Amino acid sequence: MKIIKKIRLIEGREVVVRHPMKGDEKKMLAYINELVKERVYIAHAKKRMLEDEKKFLGTVLKEMRSGNKFTAVFECDGKIISVIEAWKGTHDKNRHVCELALGLLGEYRSKGLGNAIMDILIDASRNELKCKIARISVYDLNTVAINLYRKYGFKEAGRIPHGINHFGKYCDEIIMVKELSETN
Repeated sequence: MKIIKKIRLIEGREVVVRHPMKGDEKKMLAYINELVKERVYIAHAKKRMLEDEKKFLGTVLKEMRSGNKFTAVFECDGKIISVIEAWKGTHDKNRHVCELALGLLGEYRSKGLGNAIMDILIDASRNELKCKIARISVYDLNTVAINLYRKYGFKEAGRIPHGINHFGKYCDEIIMVKELSETN
């Protein structure tokens, strides 16, 4: 297991940031289903099954080996508390653009992990995936995330009115981008 980083939370607990590996399926399933239960701003609205997570993890590991994706899990006390991803565009014309995705369990929010997540995602997009632009999609209701992305230099590039159905409430999908030059 390759450890990317270790982070000490304010209350002293340690968070290990590492790449996912075969055998993480149950922990990742518990993580994603907890986010669904919290009704957070993620793509999933229904709980997943173990078979779904096994298939997802297999695809992630394959894409990581191919050099098209960066994925990391944040683990605390043996529990996955965050999964972050950056992946290259799938066509010749957009392979220089990385799409970012992230989530964090509720009890670990507002503890400074958002900064660590963004630092790791931007570094991986720029240095591992060799992308020139980072792109992230965010719900207009998620002002905490929008403010974090702005802090890291992301700018709104577009908006899809009512582009997301969040548990029966339509909200705008905001597309934010950041150029990944060597200096930012």
